[in-house]
Amino acid sequence: MTMICLITTVGFISVALAANSTIMASYQEEVKPAPEHVIYSQLFHHVVATKQIADEEEKKGKDVKHLRSLFQEEADLSEYQARVLDNVASDCVKEANKLDAKAQAIIDKYRAKYLKGKIPKGETLPPPPNELKEMQEERNKLILKFRDRLFIELGEEGTYKFKQFVEKKVATSVRSTPSSRNLAPTKNNEK
Repeated sequence: MTMICLITTVGFISVALAANSTIMASYQEEVKPAPEHVIYSQLFHHVVATKQIADEEEKKGKDVKHLRSLFQEEADLSEYQARVLDNVASDCVKEANKLDAKAQAIIDKYRAKYLKGKIPKGETLPPPPNELKEMQEERNKLILKFRDRLFIELGEEGTYKFKQFVEKKVATSVRSTPSSRNLAPTKNNEK
């Protein structure tokens, strides 16, 4: 009896592992490395957010040396290179936020057509304004422009070292996956 239970258990585990590996393989096919503009957008945002947290904590009298030097240490940057990263990241986030505010105004106007996010019976959802797609492309180019500015200011050796940091520690945590969320108003989705 023990042998039958053991065989059954081993068989069940084998089936579970095979199913799990199939699920993981299909998930990994869907998960793709993020595009450069996404990686650098996340990185620049994180640099700025860390700086803001350090400023807030410092006002409370806390020691923030570890926050101020986080990217310098992680990316093995000189003090000058760390300042360059801070400045480029701040400039990029500031410019991207301006574009995001313009896009949000367009989105709000688009959504205002649909009371409580619902499409009236008999109507179909019109496509989003072309202006949004153009603005997204503009935002992507903006981020890459600031990435290139960072590389120029870091110099050849600094850029090589920084790219290694991004590849090993940043890009590995930023992935593109298909979105199952539908952000558009839904047709008669009363709850």
